[in-house]
This record gives sequence, structure tokens and C-alpha cells, in this order.
Amino acid sequence: MKRTLNPDLVIENRSSVSDEHWVFLRDPKYTAFGPEQGIGRIEIEEIPESKADSAAFRQKVKQTMEALNALAGLPAEREPHVILTKDCLDFEGPVYLLIYSDKPFASPPCA
Repeated sequence: MKRTLNPDLVIENRSSVSDEHWVFLRDPKYTAFGPEQGIGRIEIEEIPESKADSAAFRQKVKQTMEALNALAGLPAEREPHVILTKDCLDFEGPVYLLIYSDKPFASPPCA
């Protein structure tokens, strides 16, 4: 299914280990220099995953974020929207988008 990401989202972080790529996106913040620049209009193709694979990845993300927040002494964050796509945001191959926003997409899904 093709969808367009919310163009206002900001890249928080990106990481890659082996063939697994993660990109963390979030809502923009207003800084002393003005509002942060969004990613712009990007259309992605969602890749369907089995429920078991999706649940396993979400659990891995939850455990990783809990551990990092505990080390930093920060409260736990809400769970992100997790979307599997490919060839996106300068990565080739499968890419997991972890979106911390109430509005991850710009429009309803395309058919």
C-alpha cells in the first residue's frame, strides 16, 4: 500500500546494523532558531509483515527504548507507529520507520 508521510516530520535519528535500517521520525519542535525543517513530501510503499514478525520487532523496539531511557534517567516514551518499507530516506533495502507522531501520514492510504 502506498502512503505519503507527513511532510512536517523531522528525522530524529537513523541507524543501520547489517541489513536492518531504522529511521526515527517525530513531530517538529520550535527551537531558538525557529521551527525545524520537515522531511518534505515522501511517498512510501508499506511492506506487509506477518503479525508474529511485527510483534517481535515492536517488542525489540520497546525493550531497546526502555533500556536507553533507563540509562539516561528519562521516562518511557509512548510506542511509535512502526512501518516497514524499503529504499527510503537514503537507505537501500528494508527500512523500519518508527514514527512518534499523532499524524504520521499526510493523507489516507492510496489503493
